[in-house]
Amino acid sequence: MLDAVRDPAIWQLASVTAVELSAYLTNDPLTDVKPLLEDRDASVRCVTSWVLYTARAVDRKDVIGVQRETLKAADPWARQQAARFRGQTGAGRQGPADDLAALLDDKDETTRKAAAEALKSVRGK
Repeated sequence: MLDAVRDPAIWQLASVTAVELSAYLTNDPLTDVKPLLEDRDASVRCVTSWVLYTARAVDRKDVIGVQRETLKAADPWARQQAARFRGQTGAGRQGPADDLAALLDDKDETTRKAAAEALKSVRGK
C-alpha cells in the first residue's frame, strides 16, 4: 500500500487508506514497513512515518523529524501531506506553528492552503 504513494494518479487514496489501516496493524507487519522510512521518495517517507506513528510503532519525535524534513521536499504533494500531518502532531505548540508558517509563502497554492489549514488546527482556531 505504501508503495502506491509513488503513483501520482492514486497517491491521495493510497495515503488515506494506509493511514486508516495502520490503526489495525500489529508490530509484526510493521517490521516490513520501517525500511520505507529510508526510501528515496519524500512522499513515501512522509506517509510511512505517519502510518508508523498512528500504529504507535515510532516515537512522536521521530515522526516530527521526518515531517519537518518533508516540509522542504521538492514535491508539492509531499509538502502538503507533511503540513497536514505536522498540524496533527501538536495543537497549541509553537514548533508546529513555526514549521507551518514557513509554508504560507510556498510557490504551490495547494501547499499554502494545506499549511494554512494545519496552522488553524495547531492554533485551535
